[in-house]
Amino acid sequence: MTKKEVYKLIAESANYGNLGLFIGAGFSIAVSEISYNFEPLSWAELLERICIDNGILWNPKMDSKGKIEQEEDVKKDLNSCPEIASQICNLLRDKNDITFEEAVRTVKEQICNITSWYSNKEQRDIYGNKLKSLSPNWIVTTNYDLILETLLPEESISLSPKDEFVFPRNRIPIYHLHGIRSEPENIVITNEDYIALSRPHNYRMERLAFLFSESTTLMIGYRIGDQNVLTALDWSKNIYDPQNNNNQEYPHNIIQIVYTDSPRTDAYKTEKGILILETNSLIKTLDDIIESIIDLKDIQKEKNNSLDTLRETFLNPNEEQLNDFLSDENKRHEILTNIINEKEIAIASESFLSEVFNSAWEATKPDGAFEAYADILNIFIDIFKNFELQSFPPSIVMFFISNFERLCFYVNDVCGTSYKAYDIWKQEKDLFLEKNKEDIKTYSRWNWRIYSLLKRSNFISKQ
Repeated sequence: MTKKEVYKLIAESANYGNLGLFIGAGFSIAVSEISYNFEPLSWAELLERICIDNGILWNPKMDSKGKIEQEEDVKKDLNSCPEIASQICNLLRDKNDITFEEAVRTVKEQICNITSWYSNKEQRDIYGNKLKSLSPNWIVTTNYDLILETLLPEESISLSPKDEFVFPRNRIPIYHLHGIRSEPENIVITNEDYIALSRPHNYRMERLAFLFSESTTLMIGYRIGDQNVLTALDWSKNIYDPQNNNNQEYPHNIIQIVYTDSPRTDAYKTEKGILILETNSLIKTLDDIIESIIDLKDIQKEKNNSLDTLRETFLNPNEEQLNDFLSDENKRHEILTNIINEKEIAIASESFLSEVFNSAWEATKPDGAFEAYADILNIFIDIFKNFELQSFPPSIVMFFISNFERLCFYVNDVCGTSYKAYDIWKQEKDLFLEKNKEDIKTYSRWNWRIYSLLKRSNFISKQ
C-alpha cells in the first residue's frame, strides 16, 4: 500500500471514532528531542540504570536484533527484559539479605523515581497538539511515566492496571498497561509479573485483545516484542469468526510507525498482518496523517451540508417533490436509497413520507375512488420488490407497516373495497424479495388486517 492509502485508513478511523494509539518508550524519547529537559530510557536502559544504582555488575545491552546481550560476569542465559528484571531482583536479594518480594518492591520504587519525566510547554505545543489532532478514542501505553498526561492535561484521564477501561465523556483514557509510576505496587517488570498477566481471563489482556480487534491501532515508538502484547494480538484475530472479520462495518487495522534512517517509500505488511510505516521523522509522519484527517473532515463537512439540504427538503417538500415520489419510480428509488443510506435523517425522512402518504390517502376520500387504493398499493409493491424492509431505519419500517396495515382492509374483492388493488396484489405478491415475504408474515402474527389479506390471497397457509 502507499503511505497515503494508510493515512486514509487512519483518517477514516479517526472520523469513525475508533482510532486508538499504542505508545511506547520511543515516543517519550522523540518528545524529549524537541526540548531537552528529561532523558527517557528504553526498557533495557532502565534495567541498566537499576543495576548501576544498586551496584550490580551487570550491563545488559541490545544487539542488532533487539535481543539482550549479557556481559561475561553474568553466567545465565536470559532472553527477555522480564527475565533480566527478575534476575536483578535475585541479585539484589542476595546482596542485601532481603526477601525476593522486598527486592521486587525496591526495584519498582526505584523505577518510579527514575521515570519522573514531564513535558514542558514547548513539547506540549508541538506533540500535545498533534495528539489532539489525531483525535484518538483511547491511548494504551507500556510506559510508566506521565508524559502523555502532561501533553494532554485537559483532554485525558490516566488509568492504571487496577482501573477498569471506562472514562468520562470527552476525555481520552490513557491506560498504562504495565503500570504507572504513581503506583509502584502495580508495575509490571519481572518475569513473575508477566506470568500473572497471562492467567486465563486476565482483564488487561482480554481488554487489549478487544481493543485491537475493534479499533484501528496506531503504534508509535513501540517495537513489538512484548510477549503479552503479541499474545493479545493473536487473541484479537480469534475473537470473531475469521470468515466474517473482513466484512465488519467499522475500520480496524494494526499500523506501526517504525523509525529508520532509510525509510521505504511505501507501507508494507508483516507476516502477522501489521501495516508498517517506516519514517525518519515522526513529526513529519504525524503531520501527514493529520493532513489526511483534516481532508476527510472537509469531505465529511461537504457531506453534512448535503445532508442538511436533503433534510430541509424532506421537512419542507413542495408539491412537485411529493408527486415525484408517488408517480415517478426512478425518483422514488432515489429517495428511498437516500433514506436507507443516510440514517442520520430518519426523522426528516418520516416527515416527508407522512406528507406523501397523507396526499395519497387524501385521494381515496371521494366516493368511488377505489383506484386510489391501487395507487397506494403500487408504491408498496415497488418497495417490497426492490428494497429489503429491514434496510430502512426502524422508525421508517414501522411507518410503512402501519400504512400497509391501513391499506390491507381495502385490498379485497367484496363490496366497498378495491377490486383492482386486490388483482394487483395477487399478481405481484410472489415477486417480493424473499426476506420481505418473511417479514410480512411475521407482522401478520399480531396484525389481523395484514393476516386477513395474506390468508385470503394464499400468501400464508389457511390452516
